[in-house]
Amino acid sequence: MLPAGQGDMTGSTSLWGATYFLALFAALLALPTSWFLLRRYRRSILRLMSERSSSGEEREGFGPVPDHPRPSPSPDTDAVRVGMRRNVLVVVIVALVSAFAFAALFLVWTEVRLSVWRLATFTILYSWPAVIGIWIVTSGRRRWVLTALAAYFLALAIAVIIGGGSWRVPAQLFLFSLVPTAAIIGFLSRRFRGVGALMLGTMMVALAGSQAFAFAVLGDETLITAWADLLTGLGVTDGMVAWLALVGVGFVLSLLLGVLATRLLAGWYTRYGFSDEMLLLGATFLVFAIDQSGSASTTEAAPFGIGLIIYLLAGVVAFGLYRLIHRRPLAPTCLLVLRVFSADPAHQRLLDRIASSWRYLGPVMMIGGPDLAISNVEPDEFLTFVSGRTRRLFVRGPADLAERVRTLDTRTDRDARYRIDEFFCFDDTWRPTVDELLARSDSVVMDLRSFGADNEGSTHELQLLASRGALSRTVLLVDPSTDRALLDSILGPETHGGAILLEADDDDPDEALRALATARAVVLPIPESRLRSSD
Repeated sequence: MLPAGQGDMTGSTSLWGATYFLALFAALLALPTSWFLLRRYRRSILRLMSERSSSGEEREGFGPVPDHPRPSPSPDTDAVRVGMRRNVLVVVIVALVSAFAFAALFLVWTEVRLSVWRLATFTILYSWPAVIGIWIVTSGRRRWVLTALAAYFLALAIAVIIGGGSWRVPAQLFLFSLVPTAAIIGFLSRRFRGVGALMLGTMMVALAGSQAFAFAVLGDETLITAWADLLTGLGVTDGMVAWLALVGVGFVLSLLLGVLATRLLAGWYTRYGFSDEMLLLGATFLVFAIDQSGSASTTEAAPFGIGLIIYLLAGVVAFGLYRLIHRRPLAPTCLLVLRVFSADPAHQRLLDRIASSWRYLGPVMMIGGPDLAISNVEPDEFLTFVSGRTRRLFVRGPADLAERVRTLDTRTDRDARYRIDEFFCFDDTWRPTVDELLARSDSVVMDLRSFGADNEGSTHELQLLASRGALSRTVLLVDPSTDRALLDSILGPETHGGAILLEADDDDPDEALRALATARAVVLPIPESRLRSSD
């Protein structure tokens, strides 16, 4: 905030042009990289799904799954709202803490006279990542996002008006922040969500690190002399080439550090150190930490280093808050998601939102496929693909299925959310896998939009639901594209075996959650061995 007539921040705010291009270039680098890798990942999943894993003799090793139902209570959907509110609270507190630190960094580094309202104004201005964080935590629920936007701009307006300052500088800084905002929102879309935000954060670290490396070398006489001697020995005498080479070396070194950090994060994720949602939030706050540290100076390395320290300390605060506000979860209620594989983004979005909400109640199980594989790809899964070992993600036979089922984990992450367990299957392993997962599920949601005679896999799953007596705990999502006559012929025209038929609303996952809560939940006890091993 600038009082009228005070222009001592104008020169500093012009430095935001550099961070503007930093975010833009990072997005331009991350976009084709993410697109290429995710496209290859999807094609790899499709190819392996059409293959057979074993011979007929090995396939006979799958044993029948016994049916021993017993009643269990319906899930308490209030836990979804409570858990979501608490995670939103964490996002808001962490955003305000980091925003206060970045506001102080900006004002002190640019030598602007401190005042309570000036500090308050820039704290609110830099808390913009909270709005995006609320969008992530609530899966884009319209009411939450609109409320967050209204609260942000109202608080900013009050701070500027009461402080008696000018709108010019806050408006200028906010407009520059729209570039990383657009990049983040684009990379959080389901097309890129699996790795896009992480890739964007890695590229921003690499680019910002290259600048910090270059200015650190230029600021040390010994280092710059050694660099000049090295280039002279290589026959390079042009100053621009020398500068580009310096930036290039910094970029490569920073990128290697980013890749190493990604591998370490994947291992930490496997050990339940954080959740996929926490990873998205972390990548989002990292992008803005780099952007906001650049507001102080883009010609010095120190603000970048201080910004990373602020980011890491904000992460410590977040982990402490997660531990403080979340209580021990109740007994989990497991949801099995079945569907007609569809390329329609609206179909995929609703299933994403249902699964995201259910994760406050219990784990979600599904058969992996090309439609949801990209949006649900986890760090360890993606690194498995990058290392050329995608086949290891697939169920290879009865012994492998028995081991994966045995090691299913019902722990929650630090944000009190359970995980999604995707079972990628070959052409000859998906049927017994569905049967086994059905025996372990408490509730079932099946998306039958676009269901027709060509969907033999979905027909088999409906018949399996009927034969296992699981329709009473099943919600079937339908719309005008569903072949109702075929559905009636499989399940019966009136009661549909006790299943709830729900006209799907792509923007309302809560209606499906309420329907699942009213369905009679049945738990099938898990015997020590449901499967006959092939060995």
